[in-house]
Amino acid sequence: MKIEGGVKPFTANRLQSEVLRSGPVFFPATTVNFHEDLIIISNDGSVKESTETPSEQEISEHLTPCQYLFDGITDFLLNQIEFPHRIPFMTGEARLLPAEYTITTDVIHELTPKINTNIFWDYKVGKVNSLAECMQKTKQLPHQVIRQRNEALDIFERANNDPRHPKRIWLAKLAQDAFLSLFVANSGLNETEVRDLPWGDSYSVRNSINVGFQYIKIRAAGREGEVEIQKIFIKKFKKFLKLRDYICDGKPHPYLFVNISKNNISEKPIKAVTIGNFSMQIRSFLDPGFTGLSYRKLRKYKSVYLLSKNHSIDLVSALMQSSGSTITKHYADAEEKKAIDEISTMLAQLMELLDSKAVMSTPAGDCAGVDNPSSAITPPEAYEPNCRNFVGCLFCTEFRLHANRESIRKLLSMSYVTKEYLSACTDANQFQNVHGEAINQINRILEELVNTRPEMGRVVESIRDEIEQQYKLTSYWERIYERLIKLKVLK
Repeated sequence: MKIEGGVKPFTANRLQSEVLRSGPVFFPATTVNFHEDLIIISNDGSVKESTETPSEQEISEHLTPCQYLFDGITDFLLNQIEFPHRIPFMTGEARLLPAEYTITTDVIHELTPKINTNIFWDYKVGKVNSLAECMQKTKQLPHQVIRQRNEALDIFERANNDPRHPKRIWLAKLAQDAFLSLFVANSGLNETEVRDLPWGDSYSVRNSINVGFQYIKIRAAGREGEVEIQKIFIKKFKKFLKLRDYICDGKPHPYLFVNISKNNISEKPIKAVTIGNFSMQIRSFLDPGFTGLSYRKLRKYKSVYLLSKNHSIDLVSALMQSSGSTITKHYADAEEKKAIDEISTMLAQLMELLDSKAVMSTPAGDCAGVDNPSSAITPPEAYEPNCRNFVGCLFCTEFRLHANRESIRKLLSMSYVTKEYLSACTDANQFQNVHGEAINQINRILEELVNTRPEMGRVVESIRDEIEQQYKLTSYWERIYERLIKLKVLK
């Protein structure tokens, strides 16, 4: 912001730097020390804010639409499928039509009057309206409607007869932009590196020291580039090369990613705002709620992924060409974000499980969805919900708890028997690693119950005393407890 009667700090800082540099030259005999006697004007405007590390959910919300678009559109183009066409998109589908809105979804249809009231194009069915339908939607003279409808029919025919029709090239660019996000997240390259990647149809693949990764070595016009991506992504990369061949139409292009502007190919690198523009197109044509991630956030995720697979900080920092402290901060930020996301999910689940409708009883509580197990948060390894072992019920989205003595006794019985496993573990750390989170989950559920129903606090403590002092477990957990003692698992 400009200061009234003055200049911005950045401008003042630049002007003063020139004085500090030139002052001693113009006034060599002065007693003024230009560096120590003057108040230095600081400028923090050039300091970039650190990029927040995206969570797994944010990465998924960005890359999943990209996956659908890249696969669906690429198959449409390479197989020379005719308009209209539908491709899978998220939980529904997207429609392809050679109209003003070349790709659309139901939600865009509902929110865009220009689509709903279009005189000539039926976006939902995927056709040009009949003359009678067109006349019903407009007050134009018949000869005007006939001319414009014929133009729409002509576009339809040309788009299906010409494999390089402008509408198909537009879709090709959208597919390439979708792949770009997938590539950045897999490679971890920064924006400048991605834009400048050479290509000359000559590449080789070799294994990486990182399990599950391979290097792609690119050679073109005396230049070389090497990119590390996941092995499973190689197939996707090869599919992109087929899309690229379609885009280039047999003509050489110096860069891996092709600059397509107004349906024409430029030999310049792709624009720096490509991913940002892609996100805007998603909002305009497919999903108005799409937020999208930046180059920097997508790139950041690879370092977090590598560290999560127990690769050393030194190795990851070398691969990502970043300092060890930067990589460590990325991972710490991601872990914190993951924890916050899981806590939020867990709290939402806790609010739902209290007194919600149940369809059957289990030794851990009640179940609202038999044979439909899923976890709202990451469960410990021994506590995966599976409908075969009831210990996993605690972490299942279908788990329910009623505010009564029977349900509370089930949970506290499970907690008691689980704690008794401590005697079977070689040390406390082993117990915490195997069973600690289950105990924490039971405590969280009971705490939420008491917060929601304060009158249940005395009930919880009463039952806890009965179990710990009088061993009044539920029949199921009593049998489990006795069996573990007979097998000498418990001491």
